[in-house]
Amino acid sequence: MATTACKKSGPEITQTSQVAANVQSEDMSQADKKMRKGFTAKINRVRWVSNGLKSDSTAIPGPAYYGSYGIDSSLVLVGYGSFPGYEQASYAYILLFVNGFKGPGVYPMGEYRGTNSFGVFTSVYEDGTFDQFYSGVSSGTLNITSYDEVNNTISGDFNFSAVSSTDGNIIIKDGLFAGLQLQ
Repeated sequence: MATTACKKSGPEITQTSQVAANVQSEDMSQADKKMRKGFTAKINRVRWVSNGLKSDSTAIPGPAYYGSYGIDSSLVLVGYGSFPGYEQASYAYILLFVNGFKGPGVYPMGEYRGTNSFGVFTSVYEDGTFDQFYSGVSSGTLNITSYDEVNNTISGDFNFSAVSSTDGNIIIKDGLFAGLQLQ
């Protein structure tokens, strides 16, 4: 997966609403922990929720979040949504990749190379350019708390630090996904 990044707003994510300011210093709420279906995380202390919308409130093609599980035991979880922390971004997404998925358990996040499990945060702009941040060496964990093989759903939590060759670092923490339908 070759990518190019275009620096738009620098490494610091700014707050653009009082809502973002209010959730900035909160820990993951009990409501988040009990979420039945969804995908959310704090990105540099600003809460992001996968809502399937662009910043102008138009829908992103496809589901707001989904997962896929391949024959080669790779698991991919993705959430899309608007993100007020990046003022110029049309939308953002988080991708979590697990190599060697074997069901519930803790999977260490590493570099985007070889056989590692990893995470990616991407902000996409109206002109089609984007900023992309990849997890680094031993940068976090992905904890699969439930995997329902009958209903084909998955839930868990995650955190990782990520770096970009052009924009610096970001911290993704208190990540949570629940009831993601695997395709």
